[in-house]
Amino acid sequence: MSIIELQKEDLAALSDTLLEELVARLCEAELATRSGKLRDVMWSGSIKAPDGGVDVRVTISSGEFDGDFVPRLDTVFQAKAKSMQPAEIRDEMLENGTPSPIVKELVEAGGAYIIASTEDCSPPTYARRIEAMRRAVESLPEAGSLQLDFYDRSRLHRWLRQYPSVHVWLRGALGRPLSGWHAFGRWSATPTDADDTLILEEGVTVNVPSTGKNGLTLEEALPVVRHLISSSGKPIRITGLSGVGKSRFVQALFEEGVGEGALDRTSVIYTDIGDQPEPSARAMIDTLLAQDSSLTVVLDNCASDLHNSLSARLRAKTNSVKLITVEYDIREDKSQTTEVVQIEAHGPKIAETLLLRRHPELGQFNAAKIAEFSEGNARLALAIAESAPVDGTLSKLTDEQLFNRLFFQRHDLDAGLKERAEALSLVYSFSVNSDEEGVDELSLLGELCEHSRLRMHRAAQTLVERQVAQQRSRWRAVLPHAVANRLATEALNKIPVELLVDVFERRASSRLLKSFGRRLGFLHEHPVAIEIVTRWVSEGGLLSDLMRLNEHGQKLFLHIAPVVPERTLDLIERSLTGTEVLTDLKPTNFFRSVVLNLLVGIAYYPDHFERAVEVLLKIAEHEDPKNNYDSVRGKLEGLFQIHLSGTHATLKQRASIVEDCFSANSHLRQEIGLKLLGSALEACRWTGLNTFEFGARPRDFGYNPNFTERLEWLKRFLGIAFKAASSGRPKLESSARHLIASKFRSLWRYPDLRSDLSEHAAEINNGLPWLEGWRAVRSTLYFDYRDPIDTPDRRTAKTHLEQLEADLAPRDLISEIEALVVNPGHDIRLFEEKFDNSSLEKREEACLRLESRAFKYGETIGATPALLDGFVARLFEQNYAPYQMAFGRGLMSGSVKPRETWLMLLGALRALDIKTFNYGVLSGALEELSKSDRPLVDSLLDEAASDNLLICRITCVFAHLKAGHTRRTRLKTSAQWIWSIGAAMQATKGRGRWSPMRLLHLDLAIKVER
Repeated sequence: MSIIELQKEDLAALSDTLLEELVARLCEAELATRSGKLRDVMWSGSIKAPDGGVDVRVTISSGEFDGDFVPRLDTVFQAKAKSMQPAEIRDEMLENGTPSPIVKELVEAGGAYIIASTEDCSPPTYARRIEAMRRAVESLPEAGSLQLDFYDRSRLHRWLRQYPSVHVWLRGALGRPLSGWHAFGRWSATPTDADDTLILEEGVTVNVPSTGKNGLTLEEALPVVRHLISSSGKPIRITGLSGVGKSRFVQALFEEGVGEGALDRTSVIYTDIGDQPEPSARAMIDTLLAQDSSLTVVLDNCASDLHNSLSARLRAKTNSVKLITVEYDIREDKSQTTEVVQIEAHGPKIAETLLLRRHPELGQFNAAKIAEFSEGNARLALAIAESAPVDGTLSKLTDEQLFNRLFFQRHDLDAGLKERAEALSLVYSFSVNSDEEGVDELSLLGELCEHSRLRMHRAAQTLVERQVAQQRSRWRAVLPHAVANRLATEALNKIPVELLVDVFERRASSRLLKSFGRRLGFLHEHPVAIEIVTRWVSEGGLLSDLMRLNEHGQKLFLHIAPVVPERTLDLIERSLTGTEVLTDLKPTNFFRSVVLNLLVGIAYYPDHFERAVEVLLKIAEHEDPKNNYDSVRGKLEGLFQIHLSGTHATLKQRASIVEDCFSANSHLRQEIGLKLLGSALEACRWTGLNTFEFGARPRDFGYNPNFTERLEWLKRFLGIAFKAASSGRPKLESSARHLIASKFRSLWRYPDLRSDLSEHAAEINNGLPWLEGWRAVRSTLYFDYRDPIDTPDRRTAKTHLEQLEADLAPRDLISEIEALVVNPGHDIRLFEEKFDNSSLEKREEACLRLESRAFKYGETIGATPALLDGFVARLFEQNYAPYQMAFGRGLMSGSVKPRETWLMLLGALRALDIKTFNYGVLSGALEELSKSDRPLVDSLLDEAASDNLLICRITCVFAHLKAGHTRRTRLKTSAQWIWSIGAAMQATKGRGRWSPMRLLHLDLAIKVER
């Protein structure tokens, strides 16, 4: 008997469930070897039904099939792990005394009904079983078309012997496994409860040299390699560094759900040579050859000598055995008798996805960083992830066995090579040129380990060949970073600090020093790294004078800052003092970006948050508020978001800073505080505005509150906002009222905030009508409560909102004018109770109604000029105000003294002392006057032509007048006069607003009138 096979008596130990799975696997194996489809085999998993239920059903879809133990195109198996007496057989096949529905269906289809049992039948016993089955169906017409059979233990054993892979599975299921050998399954060591779906992201490339296809993605490579295995008579060798996914790739070759043309998973067995399988791989191959089996054998971690030995055995004898070996030693296999498939990590995406699948607690940022340090090596990434929570770093590799597999592979443990690699790993990259910026970098690094330049060069080349270093032109770098960081750590343990300082500070080039600093930035836990970096940033140190650093020094500072965050903050605080220094930090200044990113990174820690933010606030006060290039204010706003802030500063810390901004005497500080408050009150849309990277330190996206904590946050900042809205400081009050209104709709979606919103809204509305809030309430009603309300909670909320809208609605003429004329916003729906937006015509009709209302407001004010005193200045605010012209027309229509009304408008405008203003009311007023008093209009135009305030807007103000000869003549005269002024300003390089080119707008206005 073969070393693989079980004895017939072993089948007696099968349970119903195992017997059912055995039959299903045997059916799949038979279909696979006879050109059938595995999907044609259906089985329930565990049915124990005495009423004719189906355990396993095979329905051949191809139309042609020459079966053996699966005799018909439609075959049903009932699995019973016991002795089946004739009476029990009849009960199994009958239902209420008549053949069960499945039996009737099989008779009509000319199928087969087979009972599989673990009993061992003698010929007479077998005959009685078949007779019982025939009697159960004899009442059916054409019962003879149904093939009936009874598979006892002996026949099942004969069937099983044909398929060694099923034998291997059954051994394991019965607790008598072949040590280390497995049927198809999870070969890649995926945890039982983890998702094992193949990740088809970018990040791995596959080369198949014999086909000329290289650089394939996983999805592209699967059909190519499957065809190669099926068509080639040679063994297949899958090579690649440990951790690039070789085992999972081989497993995918047999998975039907991944691409087309999957290999037969019913005729494959697998072992990891490292598990010392019993029987050995050689013994297994010999057994399969002796049995003339058609089986695929997968050997993981198979050294080249074993591969070559087994290949020779297969070549010596004609056979159907296929061999696939997997190996992490990447030395090129030049054998002409082997097909080689090379797998390489090519980016971090697959490793990142796998980390998030296995360790979701890491968060996306940390997973991405670990994948980057691992250069896409999945096994390396998982090893780092498992130690990161304990070690507090994302770059440390603590797995000794994995390190040896990656670094030494199957080579001898060469202590000299490792020593040289440690020195090379102290820098992020190095040059193999003998003169790089006047320095021989290999010789200099060789001094750290007492090796010659030639030995260092050979070591670098060996590392490249083993794929633990990469080369670009003359540059080399030890990679993945996790390996380099481990080697660098061991180097720091062995090399005296003074020697490191002498080599890198005094004798290395700026480039090599910067490269050394970049490596130190990944080793923030190492005492030597901390000692060196602390020395650099302390008084009198290499980096102590930040403002005098060149570009290399600035980048060095950026790299090493994560090692000592508090010392870094001390140095920045000392350096950024004085208005001149802060003013010189222009947005395009590289060092400014370095400082800003470091301050944001340091603000991650609550202990450093206030200090880091204070420095950012000082820089922001000297930044142009309109700047949007690497804006300090934008970075500050990001730190005050409730989500994706990149900081774990507490609610109290952040609220206190906003309050301090509002209590400051600086208007700039108050404006910045409003920006921070607006960011803190964002209730539903958040964007990660800042970078989250900070060396190799673990990071997440910052404070991530639950719902209760979010409510507490919003209530706190909402209270600060309403306090500012009634602070007694007009500019701060106005800005705060606008801010709350802009956030109202999103905040109203939180039921627990509605009482606070209503209560505070009423308070600030009592002092000065809160028209922005009224518009926000109406907008919320329109967009969120317009459709029929279907829940009590929403009906209550709508009623509450309608009451608030009534409380905030304009309550006098001035408030109504403020709402419609001065600052109506862009949404005309707010002013129409039953706004109809079904067509453009309906919308235009609504606009005309609002213009008419604005005209009437103007007439009322024009008839009572004293009413203008309270708000006339607001008519010139630069808001979107489409009804100001209509108001201006009404103003002159109702005025009994139009010149005085005009002069009142100009007087208010001059009192504002502004250069740009909204001219709608002036345009409307002149247009209305042109209908009734042309001489007055001509007089006003003459005056405007020499008015320094109106001259910059003359075309805009006059463009709305009706055409007339007098007006055209005056415009021409004015245009020529202004043109001459503009030309003079250009010639004298004056700072006037108008150039001759821009004044062409005047000529354009004249041409339009013509």
